[in-house]
Amino acid sequence: MSNGAQSVPPLHQRQVMEFPYKHSTGPVVGRFLAGLKEQKKIWGQRVAGQGVVVPPTGYSEIDGSAGGEWVEVQDTGVVTAVAVVVIALGGFVSFKGYME
Repeated sequence: MSNGAQSVPPLHQRQVMEFPYKHSTGPVVGRFLAGLKEQKKIWGQRVAGQGVVVPPTGYSEIDGSAGGEWVEVQDTGVVTAVAVVVIALGGFVSFKGYME
């Protein structure tokens, strides 16, 4: 360097950063998952206008009223509604399964 300053090599530091966190499932989904894991039972919730909802949401998707009584359901049944996502929403990482 022409002004008399010495050249200083850049500093480097390798560091592993972790961001531990816990995710809460909430009381409704938590109870459902605990039933699967601990009791080996499938639980649903009676919801006005919908019958027994599995997995339970804790509310009615029709009118927003609170979910009702918890009931054990059989390990067989009839699927009455299903949602299939065919287009990835913006901002989400695409993975196999989405149709593009």
